[in-house]
Amino acid sequence: AALTLALFGKDPSSTRILEKAYSQLPREEKLHILEALGHIGDPSSIPFFVEQLEQPYQTLRVAAASSLIRCLYH
Repeated sequence: AALTLALFGKDPSSTRILEKAYSQLPREEKLHILEALGHIGDPSSIPFFVEQLEQPYQTLRVAAASSLIRCLYH
């Protein structure tokens, strides 16, 4: 539900829920969460994106960097 709110409603209240769920999810779902958080553009997610730049998977690092940029220019 939080992912839907983020993607379609840009609801910033879902930001913390998605960030907390992130570590427990498979890689594909992590990618969706990074994209959704970037779509919201909440500046409070910047530290989360920076932390994700250390991920061992290049796809997740690129998604985190893209979302970080979207957040900075939102």
